[in-house]
Amino acid sequence: MYTNILKENTYVNDCFLREYPLQNTPRVLTWPRMPKVLLEGFECSRCGHRWFPRENAEPPTTCPKCKSPYWNRPRRSDVKPEHTVVCKWNASELDAKSVELQLAKAKKVEMIPGWFSAYDLGENLMQVLFRPMTGGDPIELYQEDVDTIETHLGKYRFSCSSRR
Repeated sequence: MYTNILKENTYVNDCFLREYPLQNTPRVLTWPRMPKVLLEGFECSRCGHRWFPRENAEPPTTCPKCKSPYWNRPRRSDVKPEHTVVCKWNASELDAKSVELQLAKAKKVEMIPGWFSAYDLGENLMQVLFRPMTGGDPIELYQEDVDTIETHLGKYRFSCSSRR
C-alpha cells in the first residue's frame, strides 16, 4: 500500500510531482527548463560594488559607488609579488580573450578552456588571471606561465601552459 509521504504539490529535482488520489501514486510532470540568461556587468576591484550598465557596455571611467577612477585595477598591495608579471602582451590585448591552458599536474596533463583577466598595474607591470569556462576559482599566473602565452590558430585566441 502506498503511504502518503508527498504533500499535494512537490518539486523534486526540477520536476513537479503531484499525487492523484484515485490511483494513490505520484506522477511526474516535467516541462522544459527555463533558459538561463547571462548578464554582463562590472565589478569595482576597490570597493566590490557590482553594477550593470543601462545602455552601452563601454567600461565607465569611475565606479558609481566609491568614485574611484581605478575601479578596474586591483590595489598593488592586494597583488602578491609573485603574481606581478611583465608580459610581451598588453593588458588590453589579453583581457577577456579566450585561451586554452595546458595544466600539468603530477604526470597528468589537462587542457582547460577559459579566458584571461588581465589588470594593468602601471610601470609595465600586470596581473594575469586564468578563469576556467567550467567555473571555479580563477588561477593566478606566475611569470613562467605568462612567458608561455602564444597566439593560437584553433578555437581559442591564445594558448598557455602551467605547472602546478
